[in-house]
Amino acid sequence: MRIFFEGIMWRKGFSFLELILASTVLLIALVSLLTSNFNASQVALINEHTSVALNEAQAVLEEMRRRNLRASIVSEDWAGWLNAHGCFCLPAQNLTVTYPSGTDADPLEIRVRVDWNEQGRVHTVQLLTLLTER
Repeated sequence: MRIFFEGIMWRKGFSFLELILASTVLLIALVSLLTSNFNASQVALINEHTSVALNEAQAVLEEMRRRNLRASIVSEDWAGWLNAHGCFCLPAQNLTVTYPSGTDADPLEIRVRVDWNEQGRVHTVQLLTLLTER
């Protein structure tokens, strides 16, 4: 619809091209927001699983400290112990306990490593400590 005012033509409404451009800008903004939201939720899930893995590794180290006997510590199947206490809850989780300086070292060097698979990627959390008999 066109309105003439003292020799000047005024148009009311939007042209089809303006409508297409505005729709394109809106669509790009919405896709960006949805992608950002999806990525944020994925990062939050990975952070949650990292926290769970750290808690499980810490639980193993605390149990080792509670036992405080070298023979009891090095002979234990820690993955089995963790599973028996209901802590194995990450996807494709693997717990490994190693003693880099050997099992006779004093202080005993302990490395607890938790690996899990998430979305085709392997994530790892590792805690290292030294423990002496009291």
